[in-house]
Amino acid sequence: MGKIYKSLKSLSFFLNKQKKKKVGLCHGCFDIVHWGHILHFASSKRKCDILIVTVTADKYVNKGRNRPIFSDKERAMLLSGIKYIDGVYINSKNHAVSILKKIKPNFYFKGKEYQSRNQKINNNFFLEKNAAKKNNIKIIYTNDRTSSTTTAVNKLYNSSVTNKN
Repeated sequence: MGKIYKSLKSLSFFLNKQKKKKVGLCHGCFDIVHWGHILHFASSKRKCDILIVTVTADKYVNKGRNRPIFSDKERAMLLSGIKYIDGVYINSKNHAVSILKKIKPNFYFKGKEYQSRNQKINNNFFLEKNAAKKNNIKIIYTNDRTSSTTTAVNKLYNSSVTNKN
C-alpha cells in the first residue's frame, strides 16, 4: 500500500533516501479511477522502482459541473491502495511544475494522448514539459489503451437523464 504524503517536504525527504532507485511520477485528477488509469500505472511502474502519483487538488479540477466527484483526500486514499503506486501526494497547485522541480524524478509519465504537440487536454502540460526538460527529467508517454473519466461521467449522466423521460 502506498503512503500518502502530507507535504512535499516529507515526500522529498523519503525520495532523497532512495539512492540509486529510479523514481517515476504520474500526475492528474484521477477522479474516478478506471481501467485506463490502471494500465497507465502498471506501464509506468515497469519502468521505475518507485512510482509517485500526485493528485490535483479539488479547487483546480475543472472537468465540468459537480466535479470532482470525489474529494482530493478520497482520491489520494483510493490511489494509495493500488499495488503499482508507492506514494501519493495532493498537489496544492494547478500544475505539477513545482513537484517536478522539487523531487526531480527520473521519469514523468503521461498517457499517449499528451504526445501530440496540439494536445488540448491540459494546457498546463506545456509548463510541466518545460520544467521536465530544464531538470533533466525524461517524459515517457505510455502507449496503453486509453479511457476517459469525463466521457464515462457524461455517458452516465446522459443515460440517467434519458431514463427519467
